[in-house]
Amino acid sequence: MHKLALIVDDDIELVSFLKEILEAFEIEIEVIIANNGSDGIKQIEKNIAELDMVFLDMRMANVDGIAVYNKARTLSTDLVIVFMSGYPLAELSTDPNVYFLPKPFTDEDVDLILGKLGF
Repeated sequence: MHKLALIVDDDIELVSFLKEILEAFEIEIEVIIANNGSDGIKQIEKNIAELDMVFLDMRMANVDGIAVYNKARTLSTDLVIVFMSGYPLAELSTDPNVYFLPKPFTDEDVDLILGKLGF
């Protein structure tokens, strides 16, 4: 089983940490990276047919996570979005394809999310 994940975050160390965790998971997860929100939107538009999940930071300098989320939802309501933040996300809790990964997180936290997704 092959999966494609997009990480959208401007924290390069966090991106490297998460990429390493995802690539070491039992199933094959290919990871693409966007270092800001506008690049995240471009990557989602380019890869929407193949994308399985997006790990999305809430706070980024140019385009925030909510704007990226809103654009993703215009393209697909089924795409799994995993928000990463130190802030609560109650306003998005009604979307069945949204998950929350609180920062800072561990590899066990990521494994829990992937388990919830059935991976």
